[in-house]
Amino acid sequence: MALSSGDVGAIYRSWGNDPLPSRDVALASPLRAFKSWYLRMECGKCGRERWLAETHLSIAGKGGMLIRDLIPRLRHGERCDGEPRVVELITGIPGINPHISSHGLVDIRPQPPLIAT
Repeated sequence: MALSSGDVGAIYRSWGNDPLPSRDVALASPLRAFKSWYLRMECGKCGRERWLAETHLSIAGKGGMLIRDLIPRLRHGERCDGEPRVVELITGIPGINPHISSHGLVDIRPQPPLIAT
């Protein structure tokens, strides 16, 4: 169950078995609603991953941004400056955080545009 917190709205914990929001709800939520979560970005140019901590982004002043507005601003940043091909909201980094489970993932990948035939 999400906690409510003033102007943030719901807060989704990175631990426990509380239900996760749908993709649409996650995209319409501010980043700070996902305390201690990570954004995992897969670069569309070179295919490498970049992990961004909610804590660090909030300290940098991005915590109030809606996730749907933050995604287009993401860049790989390691020489290639590629845009994201895949973006996931996840509770921890595999191999570092032993408490990651499949319930801790909200898929927020950009959807391909519809092509009229």
